[in-house]
Amino acid sequence: RQRQMCIRDRCYIIHGRYDIVCPFSQAYDLHEVYKRSELNIINDAGHSLLEPGITKKVLEIFSNPNALIS
Repeated sequence: RQRQMCIRDRCYIIHGRYDIVCPFSQAYDLHEVYKRSELNIINDAGHSLLEPGITKKVLEIFSNPNALIS
């Protein structure tokens, strides 16, 4: 039941193009199953949240709280 509730929520998937820890196919598969997800590919990043492109996207998403709950 809890899993079904989560699937109704909005989800932002942020994936670094050069991520060798989690292959792109995993991010894409999750996006395909999770219909309310938004897949964001960061072209100049790998796996770390500390990479500028990933940090920028996370801050962009959280700077609009209304979009998080709609």
